[in-house]
Amino acid sequence: MIENLSTVLPIITVTSLVCLFLGWSMRGPGAKPTPTKTSKPSPVTDKGQQDRVKNLEATLEKSKAAHKQLKSELEVLQSSSVTKAAHEETLAELANARKALDTESKRSSAIDADFKKSQETIKQLNARNNDADKSQKDRRFALENELSKVRGELAVLQNRPNDSVALQQEIERLKESVAVSTRY
Repeated sequence: MIENLSTVLPIITVTSLVCLFLGWSMRGPGAKPTPTKTSKPSPVTDKGQQDRVKNLEATLEKSKAAHKQLKSELEVLQSSSVTKAAHEETLAELANARKALDTESKRSSAIDADFKKSQETIKQLNARNNDADKSQKDRRFALENELSKVRGELAVLQNRPNDSVALQQEIERLKESVAVSTRY
């Protein structure tokens, strides 16, 4: 409906301005009283007046043609115009659509706010996770260092000659010497 009005109003405005101009120009100079009886105009004898009469008749024909054209345009516009009931129905649908849009925009705003909160929470959890990973990595690194130290010490101990047999023999010898000395 609004689109139709926006296309029809400029056409009607231009048409009315053209008709107004033509009516004004046909009025002639000054306001002369119109004769009460209709009589045939007297024949014009002056050449300038004859040209003026021809120009006026041509202008009259143009204005009649413009009038017919405007009349046909008006009929076309009236046939293509929307009824008032359809217009009101469209306005009601538009109002309902606007209400639905407002509701959805409020819902969208709430969802956006929740989304931003979720992003902040995710950032915080990622930061905590990174801190926990870092502490786990540091602890693992320290344990690996200790493990490598223990392995190094174990390798040193494994590379030592086995003194346990010699120590066992020494212990046996000492036991015998203690036994012998206790006998005496």
